[in-house]
Amino acid sequence: MLSGLSILLVISAVLSAFVTNGAIEVWHIALGAFLNGAYGTLEFSVRRVMLGEVVGPERAGSGLALDSVTMNGTKVLGPVVGGLLYELIGLQGVYAASALLHGMAALLVYGLRHRQIAYTPPNTPFTADMFDGFRYAGTNQILMGVFIVTMMMNFFALPFVSMVPVIGKEVLELGALSIGLLIAANGLGSVVGAVMISFYQPRGRVRIFFCGSLLTLVAIFAFAFAQSFGVAVVTLLIAGLFHSCFSANQSAIIFLATIPAMRSRMMGALTMCIGIGHFGFLHIGFMAGVYGGAMAVALMTAEGFVVMVAVFLFFPVFRKEH
Repeated sequence: MLSGLSILLVISAVLSAFVTNGAIEVWHIALGAFLNGAYGTLEFSVRRVMLGEVVGPERAGSGLALDSVTMNGTKVLGPVVGGLLYELIGLQGVYAASALLHGMAALLVYGLRHRQIAYTPPNTPFTADMFDGFRYAGTNQILMGVFIVTMMMNFFALPFVSMVPVIGKEVLELGALSIGLLIAANGLGSVVGAVMISFYQPRGRVRIFFCGSLLTLVAIFAFAFAQSFGVAVVTLLIAGLFHSCFSANQSAIIFLATIPAMRSRMMGALTMCIGIGHFGFLHIGFMAGVYGGAMAVALMTAEGFVVMVAVFLFFPVFRKEH
């Protein structure tokens, strides 16, 4: 984590310098975004395993749900703060602020002292390590169920956010501020739901995880047919609440259902499943080009609902109490 944050600090500082000197090009920004995403993929699994180990199995659900609160909260604040900084200090200032924040984060991580409970010996070949993880996941129906639902949600549900500005402008005839409020409503719902899960630690996490995923699809489907700003806000807020049942329980289930020696690998596998979402954005973009934004969201969530019903039928783990 420390190495990754230090590298991102340097990247942000270099990009800020490029902008200041008028040497910035699109591929510079694209490369910076790619490296940032690559670090996020690695950091996700490391951070969540560390959190679970620090708080212990008894409080892992609350600890990992709280991590979901911070992630969803920054998704609400990030676009607003980023846009404000861009208006006030320009692109070079935004990158400079990014470098400063990465530096602060690196200092905080440097002060951490964490001893990993279990680790893979450094001389283990990567391929053997990877296949061991696949074999272990294949023997655990809870893990397989969570991985499949995660892929389905990231493919069929979450890419809808790219169509919110399209629907807001073309269907609801909204301005930039109102469209921003639509996106913020979804994030706010996720934050509120994650806070509730963190404090109340509900029983039956696996069932809540699945039902929340299914109902998220239903709420997004309803949003696709909204004809007023108020209805759109309410449906997106509800979608965010249901989505928190998915996101706040996802890592907790993986952590609690996995033996310590396999946790890092299973969190890494979860990150790979989340990556399926990139293909979902291509899928919804193609359908939007053919049918329009609102119909693309409706069709995609309907597809997801059918697939999720099939998952429910083939995975009895979602029908049991855990």
